[in-house]
Formats: sequence, structure tokens, C-alpha cells
Amino acid sequence: MAKFTDDSSEIGTLLIGADGISSQVRKQYLPNHIPLGTNGSYIYGKTPLKSELLERLPRRAIKWMTLVVDKTPMTQTLDVGETPLTLLLEPIQFPDNAYRKDLPADYIYWAVISRTDVLETHTKQLLHLNGNESAKLTLKLTQEWDPSLRALFQLQDSS
Repeated sequence: MAKFTDDSSEIGTLLIGADGISSQVRKQYLPNHIPLGTNGSYIYGKTPLKSELLERLPRRAIKWMTLVVDKTPMTQTLDVGETPLTLLLEPIQFPDNAYRKDLPADYIYWAVISRTDVLETHTKQLLHLNGNESAKLTLKLTQEWDPSLRALFQLQDSS
């Protein structure tokens, strides 16, 4: 039986707990489990799928999930490995549905993924950045990227 914060409960044969490090599911079923550090960090966000972005972003990035791997060093004096940053992005589009007017506007979901030691901000600090601080960090990390991809971060929703 799974118990939820609204005091409801469900009985089933499969329970998927995909709610991250603070998982209530994990706390309920594996209370003594200590999460293993993966040496990975990420910053995720979304960018409204509006005409300005569509004009700048490569068309193929708007069709389906896309993975962009940056294989250049972060700076010329610091070689941090073969893949300091990876960008995962996916367009999230909602059909015009007469029954669901409450759906959000179309957007691109994205995640900048890196080894923890590559990011200039310590992982514990990453957890406490607000939207504007995260937006500034993505712009700094991608300052050498092609302008067509940087549009994703320049036009992001930082709320």
C-alpha cells in the first residue's frame, strides 16, 4: 500500500517512485537507504516555444528529443574531459484540445548535464539557486556555444 501526502492510499502491484532524492516513496519503503552520489549535476528549465525561439533554434531540435554533446574544454587553460556539458532538450507541445483549455503554452524542456566537478558552483549551492541565478549560470556555462543553441537559454523562463 502506498500512502500519499493528501492522506489517500492505493494498493497495486507496481509502484514507480520517480520523485528524486527527497522521494517520499523511498522514505516509506526504504527508510534506511542512503542515496549514492553519481558525480553528476544538472540544471533544468524550459523555454517558451514562441516565434523568436523558432527563428533561432535549429529546426531539427524542435522535432523530437535531442541530445547535444559539448566536446570542447570549458576554457583553454582547463581541460575538464571529453564531454564537459551535455544538453538534453525536448519540445513539449499540447494539441488544441477543446476539453482542456487549462493546458500550458508549448515549450521546450531542457537539461544541462555535467560532472559535478565541472560546474563552477558546488552541488549543494546548486540546490539553492533561484530561477534567475540558474538562468545566469546556464548562460555562463554556454557562453562559447553556437548562438542558435544559446537562444534556448537566452529566452528561457526563469520563474
